[in-house]
Amino acid sequence: MVDALRLPPTPSIITTTDQILSCRYEEPLKMIYLKAKTIEIICDVVAQLNAFSLQRGNRIRSVQKKAQAIETAAAIYRREIYNPPTIKQMVLRVGLNRNELAIGFRERFGATPHAYAQRVRMEQAKALLSAGQLSISEVARRVGYEGYSSFSRAYHMHYGHAPSLSAHPDDR
Repeated sequence: MVDALRLPPTPSIITTTDQILSCRYEEPLKMIYLKAKTIEIICDVVAQLNAFSLQRGNRIRSVQKKAQAIETAAAIYRREIYNPPTIKQMVLRVGLNRNELAIGFRERFGATPHAYAQRVRMEQAKALLSAGQLSISEVARRVGYEGYSSFSRAYHMHYGHAPSLSAHPDDR
């Protein structure tokens, strides 16, 4: 038990803890959700304890830990598309420094963390526009833009055309 208390939190534990803290379900679903997330954390701790008992090389573990942290950061960007965290917030959440985060994103996704978050937002916006069920202004709000004009500029810079050209044909 003492060894478990000394383990550093993994990116998946951090993500699961964030999910627990931001749970908006009502009872009885809330209790079921929280129990499931608690089991996820316990499983992660057990996996960490087992990994320590195997004692593979520190370098391999370090590389794997960084890769996990990068994947966790990407998942956070995808989950919090409407209000992506800043780089400073992200490094605190996943346990990497700014350089490790930037290098990891360039290696894994070919983009900086900011560019990756922007790409995810634009892909989500395009999908919402193509579905044709929301106005362009509503799509803008759903992907984190306060107004139509700032969204339209960002969309045009990303795709090379106005968002209205990606909207469902019935909306044109």
